[in-house]
Amino acid sequence: MKRYRKYLLCFAVCLIIFALVWHFENLSYFKIRTRIPSETLFLLGFASAGGGYLGLEHHAQVYSLFFLFFLYKMKIGESSIRLLRLSSREECYKKHIINIVIIALIFSTAMHLINLLFVSIHMSLGLMEKTGFFHYFPVAVLISAFYFIRIGIITQLFSDLMQNKTVPYLLTFVLCYLEQCPVEFVEEVPTTWRLCVDLQLFYQCVSGTASIGYISIVFVRQISIMVVLLMVGACVFKRKDFLTSEKK
Repeated sequence: MKRYRKYLLCFAVCLIIFALVWHFENLSYFKIRTRIPSETLFLLGFASAGGGYLGLEHHAQVYSLFFLFFLYKMKIGESSIRLLRLSSREECYKKHIINIVIIALIFSTAMHLINLLFVSIHMSLGLMEKTGFFHYFPVAVLISAFYFIRIGIITQLFSDLMQNKTVPYLLTFVLCYLEQCPVEFVEEVPTTWRLCVDLQLFYQCVSGTASIGYISIVFVRQISIMVVLLMVGACVFKRKDFLTSEKK
Protein backbone atom coordinates (compact mmCIF):
# COMPACT_ATOMS: atom_id res chain seq x y z
CA MET A 1 0.00 0.00 0.00
CA LYS A 2 2.93 2.32 0.69
CA ARG A 3 4.06 2.18 -2.94
CA TYR A 4 0.59 3.18 -4.19
CA ARG A 5 0.76 6.27 -2.00
CA LYS A 6 4.12 7.06 -3.57
CA TYR A 7 2.55 6.79 -7.02
CA LEU A 8 -0.22 9.20 -6.00
CA LEU A 9 2.34 11.63 -4.59
CA CYS A 10 4.35 11.32 -7.78
CA PHE A 11 1.25 12.17 -9.85
CA ALA A 12 0.46 15.21 -7.68
CA VAL A 13 4.03 16.52 -7.90
CA CYS A 14 4.05 15.96 -11.66
CA LEU A 15 0.86 18.00 -12.04
CA ILE A 16 2.43 20.91 -10.17
CA ILE A 17 5.68 20.75 -12.14
CA PHE A 18 3.95 20.53 -15.51
CA ALA A 19 1.54 23.35 -14.61
CA LEU A 20 4.52 25.62 -13.90
CA VAL A 21 6.35 24.54 -17.05
CA TRP A 22 3.24 25.04 -19.20
CA HIS A 23 2.73 28.63 -18.07
CA PHE A 24 6.41 29.47 -18.32
CA GLU A 25 6.66 28.04 -21.84
CA ASN A 26 3.51 29.63 -23.20
CA LEU A 27 3.93 33.18 -21.89
CA SER A 28 5.80 34.23 -25.03
CA TYR A 29 3.46 32.20 -27.26
CA PHE A 30 0.38 34.10 -26.09
CA LYS A 31 2.12 37.39 -26.88
CA ILE A 32 2.21 36.53 -30.61
CA ARG A 33 -1.40 35.30 -30.75
CA THR A 34 -2.59 38.25 -32.83
CA ARG A 35 0.15 37.61 -35.41
CA ILE A 36 -0.99 34.05 -36.14
CA PRO A 37 -3.40 33.91 -39.14
CA SER A 38 -6.10 31.80 -37.48
CA GLU A 39 -7.20 30.39 -34.14
CA THR A 40 -6.83 26.88 -35.56
CA LEU A 41 -3.13 27.42 -36.27
CA PHE A 42 -2.70 28.97 -32.84
CA LEU A 43 -4.37 25.92 -31.27
CA LEU A 44 -2.14 23.53 -33.20
CA GLY A 45 0.86 25.28 -31.68
CA PHE A 46 -0.06 23.72 -28.33
CA ALA A 47 0.33 20.27 -29.89
CA SER A 48 3.52 20.94 -31.83
CA ALA A 49 6.63 18.92 -31.04
CA GLY A 50 8.75 21.40 -32.96
CA GLY A 51 9.14 23.53 -29.85
CA GLY A 52 7.42 24.71 -26.69
CA TYR A 53 5.72 22.65 -23.99
CA LEU A 54 5.46 19.41 -26.02
CA GLY A 55 8.66 20.03 -27.94
CA LEU A 56 11.21 17.31 -28.67
CA GLU A 57 13.90 19.28 -26.87
CA HIS A 58 11.74 19.49 -23.75
CA HIS A 59 11.20 15.74 -23.77
CA ALA A 60 14.92 15.11 -24.14
CA GLN A 61 16.42 17.88 -22.01
CA VAL A 62 13.81 18.57 -19.32
CA TYR A 63 11.15 15.89 -19.00
CA SER A 64 13.60 12.98 -19.32
CA LEU A 65 15.60 14.47 -16.46
CA PHE A 66 12.49 14.77 -14.27
CA PHE A 67 11.42 11.26 -15.21
CA LEU A 68 14.82 9.78 -14.37
CA PHE A 69 14.73 11.56 -11.01
CA PHE A 70 11.33 10.04 -10.15
CA LEU A 71 12.53 6.67 -11.43
CA TYR A 72 15.60 6.89 -9.20
CA LYS A 73 13.59 7.86 -6.11
CA MET A 74 10.98 5.16 -6.68
CA LYS A 75 13.26 2.36 -7.82
CA ILE A 76 12.42 -1.06 -6.39
CA GLY A 77 15.14 -2.21 -4.02
CA GLU A 78 17.32 -5.18 -4.89
CA SER A 79 19.11 -7.65 -2.63
CA SER A 80 20.03 -11.31 -2.63
CA ILE A 81 17.62 -11.86 0.28
CA ARG A 82 14.75 -10.18 -1.60
CA LEU A 83 15.53 -12.29 -4.66
CA LEU A 84 15.26 -15.49 -2.60
CA ARG A 85 11.73 -14.50 -1.57
CA LEU A 86 10.64 -14.40 -5.21
CA SER A 87 9.99 -17.47 -7.34
CA SER A 88 12.54 -16.46 -9.99
CA ARG A 89 14.74 -13.69 -11.34
CA GLU A 90 12.15 -13.18 -14.07
CA GLU A 91 9.61 -12.19 -11.40
CA CYS A 92 12.05 -9.65 -9.97
CA TYR A 93 12.74 -8.18 -13.42
CA LYS A 94 8.99 -8.07 -14.09
CA LYS A 95 8.47 -5.98 -10.94
CA HIS A 96 11.08 -3.49 -12.16
CA ILE A 97 9.40 -3.19 -15.56
CA ILE A 98 5.91 -2.78 -14.06
CA ASN A 99 7.27 0.01 -11.86
CA ILE A 100 8.80 1.71 -14.91
CA VAL A 101 5.54 1.44 -16.88
CA ILE A 102 3.44 2.86 -14.03
CA ILE A 103 5.77 5.83 -13.51
CA ALA A 104 5.89 6.47 -17.26
CA LEU A 105 2.09 6.45 -17.51
CA ILE A 106 1.79 8.75 -14.47
CA PHE A 107 4.34 11.14 -15.96
CA SER A 108 2.83 11.14 -19.45
CA THR A 109 -0.77 11.45 -18.23
CA ALA A 110 0.09 14.38 -15.96
CA MET A 111 1.96 16.15 -18.77
CA HIS A 112 -0.83 15.90 -21.33
CA LEU A 113 -3.62 16.41 -18.80
CA ILE A 114 -2.14 19.78 -17.84
CA ASN A 115 -1.84 20.72 -21.51
CA LEU A 116 -5.46 19.72 -22.20
CA LEU A 117 -6.75 21.52 -19.11
CA PHE A 118 -5.05 24.87 -19.73
CA VAL A 119 -5.64 24.83 -23.48
CA SER A 120 -9.35 24.25 -22.69
CA ILE A 121 -9.32 27.37 -20.52
CA HIS A 122 -7.79 29.60 -23.20
CA MET A 123 -9.27 28.13 -26.39
CA SER A 124 -12.71 27.36 -27.80
CA LEU A 125 -13.93 23.91 -26.78
CA GLY A 126 -15.73 23.62 -30.10
CA LEU A 127 -12.51 24.22 -32.01
CA MET A 128 -10.67 21.72 -29.83
CA GLU A 129 -13.37 19.15 -30.53
CA LYS A 130 -13.20 19.86 -34.25
CA THR A 131 -9.42 19.36 -34.43
CA GLY A 132 -9.55 16.23 -32.28
CA PHE A 133 -7.72 17.55 -29.23
CA PHE A 134 -9.96 15.49 -26.94
CA HIS A 135 -10.29 12.52 -29.26
CA TYR A 136 -6.54 12.04 -29.67
CA PHE A 137 -5.68 12.64 -26.01
CA PRO A 138 -5.07 8.88 -25.39
CA VAL A 139 -2.72 8.81 -28.40
CA ALA A 140 -0.74 11.72 -26.94
CA VAL A 141 -0.48 10.01 -23.56
CA LEU A 142 0.59 6.67 -25.03
CA ILE A 143 3.21 7.99 -27.43
CA SER A 144 4.90 9.96 -24.64
CA ALA A 145 4.56 6.97 -22.30
CA PHE A 146 6.32 4.77 -24.88
CA TYR A 147 9.17 7.28 -24.92
CA PHE A 148 9.54 7.27 -21.13
CA ILE A 149 9.16 3.49 -20.86
CA ARG A 150 11.99 3.10 -23.35
CA ILE A 151 14.11 5.44 -21.23
CA GLY A 152 13.28 3.42 -18.13
CA ILE A 153 14.14 0.07 -19.74
CA ILE A 154 17.47 1.42 -21.01
CA THR A 155 18.28 2.79 -17.55
CA GLN A 156 17.48 -0.60 -16.00
CA LEU A 157 19.70 -2.27 -18.60
CA PHE A 158 22.60 0.07 -17.83
CA SER A 159 22.06 -0.44 -14.09
CA ASP A 160 22.27 -4.22 -14.46
CA LEU A 161 25.33 -4.02 -16.70
CA MET A 162 27.26 -1.45 -14.67
CA GLN A 163 25.87 -2.30 -11.23
CA ASN A 164 26.14 1.35 -10.26
CA LYS A 165 23.46 3.47 -8.58
CA THR A 166 23.80 6.82 -10.35
CA VAL A 167 25.94 6.54 -13.51
CA PRO A 168 23.26 4.64 -15.52
CA TYR A 169 20.80 7.53 -15.02
CA LEU A 170 23.34 10.10 -16.17
CA LEU A 171 24.29 7.97 -19.16
CA THR A 172 20.64 7.55 -20.17
CA PHE A 173 20.09 11.31 -19.96
CA VAL A 174 23.08 11.90 -22.24
CA LEU A 175 21.65 9.41 -24.75
CA CYS A 176 18.27 11.19 -24.65
CA TYR A 177 19.98 14.47 -25.43
CA LEU A 178 22.06 13.00 -28.25
CA GLU A 179 19.02 11.31 -29.81
CA GLN A 180 17.17 14.61 -29.95
CA CYS A 181 20.07 16.73 -31.24
CA PRO A 182 19.73 15.91 -34.98
CA VAL A 183 16.09 17.07 -34.97
CA GLU A 184 16.36 19.91 -32.45
CA PHE A 185 15.27 22.64 -34.84
CA VAL A 186 12.90 20.62 -37.03
CA GLU A 187 9.49 22.27 -37.26
CA GLU A 188 7.89 19.85 -39.71
CA VAL A 189 7.81 16.06 -39.71
CA PRO A 190 11.13 14.95 -41.28
CA THR A 191 11.22 12.45 -44.12
CA THR A 192 13.72 10.29 -42.23
CA TRP A 193 12.48 8.38 -39.18
CA ARG A 194 13.94 8.63 -35.71
CA LEU A 195 12.40 7.19 -32.56
CA CYS A 196 12.07 10.53 -30.77
CA VAL A 197 10.37 12.10 -33.81
CA ASP A 198 7.39 9.83 -33.18
CA LEU A 199 6.58 12.24 -30.34
CA GLN A 200 5.11 14.45 -33.09
CA LEU A 201 2.29 11.95 -33.59
CA PHE A 202 -0.19 14.01 -31.53
CA TYR A 203 0.47 17.08 -33.68
CA GLN A 204 0.08 15.00 -36.83
CA CYS A 205 -3.25 13.68 -35.56
CA VAL A 206 -4.82 17.03 -34.66
CA SER A 207 -3.49 18.67 -37.83
CA GLY A 208 -5.10 15.93 -39.91
CA THR A 209 -1.90 14.55 -41.47
CA ALA A 210 -1.86 11.17 -39.67
CA SER A 211 -4.06 8.31 -40.86
CA ILE A 212 -5.14 5.32 -38.76
CA GLY A 213 -2.63 3.24 -40.70
CA TYR A 214 0.22 5.61 -39.88
CA ILE A 215 -0.75 5.71 -36.19
CA SER A 216 -0.73 1.91 -36.16
CA ILE A 217 2.73 1.81 -37.77
CA VAL A 218 4.12 4.23 -35.16
CA PHE A 219 2.66 2.18 -32.31
CA VAL A 220 3.97 -1.09 -33.76
CA ARG A 221 7.54 0.16 -34.18
CA GLN A 222 7.59 1.76 -30.73
CA ILE A 223 6.29 -1.41 -29.09
CA SER A 224 8.69 -3.53 -31.17
CA ILE A 225 11.67 -1.52 -29.94
CA MET A 226 10.49 -1.90 -26.35
CA VAL A 227 10.06 -5.66 -26.77
CA VAL A 228 13.61 -6.00 -28.11
CA LEU A 229 14.98 -3.93 -25.23
CA LEU A 230 12.99 -6.02 -22.75
CA MET A 231 14.40 -9.24 -24.18
CA VAL A 232 17.96 -7.93 -23.98
CA GLY A 233 17.34 -6.53 -20.49
CA ALA A 234 15.89 -9.84 -19.25
CA CYS A 235 18.97 -11.73 -20.46
CA VAL A 236 21.30 -9.27 -18.72
CA PHE A 237 19.25 -9.36 -15.51
CA LYS A 238 19.46 -13.18 -15.38
CA ARG A 239 23.25 -12.93 -15.31
CA LYS A 240 23.43 -10.08 -12.80
CA ASP A 241 25.64 -10.67 -9.76
CA PHE A 242 23.50 -9.43 -6.86
CA LEU A 243 26.20 -10.05 -4.25
CA THR A 244 28.65 -7.78 -6.10
CA SER A 245 25.92 -5.18 -6.58
CA GLU A 246 25.14 -5.09 -2.83
CA LYS A 247 28.76 -4.30 -2.02
CA LYS A 248 28.76 -1.15 -4.18
